[in-house]
Amino acid sequence: MTQSNFCSRPFNEINFDTDGTISPCCVINGRKYDTVEEYLSSDYLQKIRSDLLNNVKTPACRACWEYESIGAWSNRINEPYTDDNFILNCHIKFSNKCNFKCRMCSAKLSSAIGVEEKLKNPITSAFLNKHTKKYFYTKLLPNLKLINISGGEPLLSDDHLEFLKIAYLINPNVHLSYNSNMSTTSYRGVDFRSLWKHYKLVSIIASIDGHGKAQEYQRFGSSWEKIESNMLELREHIKDIHCCVSIYNIYHLPDLINWCMKYNFDIKFYAVGQKWLQIDTLPHSLKQSILAKFKPLSPDKEDLAKQIVSLLKSLQNNPGNLKTYNLQFKNSTEYKDKIRNQSFVEINPQFKDWYERI
Repeated sequence: MTQSNFCSRPFNEINFDTDGTISPCCVINGRKYDTVEEYLSSDYLQKIRSDLLNNVKTPACRACWEYESIGAWSNRINEPYTDDNFILNCHIKFSNKCNFKCRMCSAKLSSAIGVEEKLKNPITSAFLNKHTKKYFYTKLLPNLKLINISGGEPLLSDDHLEFLKIAYLINPNVHLSYNSNMSTTSYRGVDFRSLWKHYKLVSIIASIDGHGKAQEYQRFGSSWEKIESNMLELREHIKDIHCCVSIYNIYHLPDLINWCMKYNFDIKFYAVGQKWLQIDTLPHSLKQSILAKFKPLSPDKEDLAKQIVSLLKSLQNNPGNLKTYNLQFKNSTEYKDKIRNQSFVEINPQFKDWYERI
């Protein structure tokens, strides 16, 4: 398949989201179904597949088109597939249970934010539908090659702990790939390594957005000291670091990059979803100061150098409506600073004049 708009995920992958919805992948908004079979035969899924086979930018995949339009990474892949609903890869967000309140997140993926927003039931689960859970363990799991596990923070999920104790008895050859905030290495007295040893491969993509105070600001609730300790303790499982780039952390990323080079961790950069948080909405003068901050860096790997060039290239974008985006940024930032006792200008004093003029 060579069409430029194609993606194989809707053909051989399934995503179970924190709210019980099902979709082809983790960036497509899912829908609720009584059974997994109903989803697999749905007009919704067939329309997505048909569009992709005909090189049409299907609306369901708009997140990827938007990221690609600004030169950012997208979730699209092109792998061998079949058209018989034979699922090889699965993404499970067991629960939205999370101990962080990340600035770019929401209550859907963080129960801590749900508590902050005083939701009646802040914790949700992918497997509240018992049929979905049964179908996963009996029909999908035996044949899966890869399971992506995220949340919430998956390492704090009871359903995840139950899964770890059972899944290797059904399919010990499955590859477990985590997205984790690296805040813990155990849960309910169980060290995860005591269970991971039963699986053929376990890898972790660490969600880290900064070094020191910059990390603790954007990912509220985190402790840099604890994260650094856990990263070094679990380094044999660490695949790379995924860093969500925003106005909050862009100026401090050289510190994180230098830390990654020191400890030989690979890092990849991703744009946040909210336009008003994206770095191209900054004024020209601050973009120049950011470029100057990055200039002394000496990337030790070709891929890292390319990542940095691509990241900084996005500063050239001119999205328009800057006044509107900047006002959204300030309103959200002031509100969260107040309720969390934080300060944007203390973390980013170089942005103070711009911020106060908004």
